[in-house]
Amino acid sequence: MSGLTLEDCLGRVAAGMAWMDQHAARDWRGRVNLWNFNMEEPCLCVVGQVFGDYWQAIFTLEGIVASGDYPDVVDWEVEHGFNLPEGQDDPEDWDTLERAWVLALAPSARWRRVGLRAG
Repeated sequence: MSGLTLEDCLGRVAAGMAWMDQHAARDWRGRVNLWNFNMEEPCLCVVGQVFGDYWQAIFTLEGIVASGDYPDVVDWEVEHGFNLPEGQDDPEDWDTLERAWVLALAPSARWRRVGLRAG
């Protein structure tokens, strides 16, 4: 059962966009292809599309080390709209998170048919 609201996600996405504004190239929003955008897939999510490697970007740019303190990484990802809370893997929640990113990115992202299309 879904428990995540669009309002919850929009606040988290705003934090994620601020992080991206600080760490990504100026034109990062235009690099996101919403046609194959998929927040469940690290290569097709916002970080994966902009940086190419989700985990390397998160660990390198935020200084989070993948050495055992995993819950802190997940908490950070959730606060920035890049992931769902541990144990919350409802498809409707992923859809809500993805919808928040699409609403935030739609004015500047691309809709180009390349590669896999999110299903």
